[in-house]
Amino acid sequence: MKGWKAKFDRHFSMPAKVQRWAYPVCRFGLAVRGLVFVMVGSFFILAAYQFNPNQAGVPAEVFSTLRGQAFGQWLLAFVAVGLFAFGVYSLLTAVYRRINPSL
Repeated sequence: MKGWKAKFDRHFSMPAKVQRWAYPVCRFGLAVRGLVFVMVGSFFILAAYQFNPNQAGVPAEVFSTLRGQAFGQWLLAFVAVGLFAFGVYSLLTAVYRRINPSL
């Protein structure tokens, strides 16, 4: 939701020139990170439903399953670019985050 509603910007103090390219990258990265969480969570739910904890898997198995799908290489590339964008968001947070010391 943070990426969809762009509520992360209230914590940033960055120049407008940086905002023009950073905000779309941040939104995309946050959305893909959420998508990866949903995929991993669905594997856990499926394993719980089937009472087989060995099928819960780890993110590597999720990505392996994703790669095996139709257009899997493209989907995996999309996720990789999205997670890279999330990394850029994390770096921007480290540089431009406002900290309120009065709290």
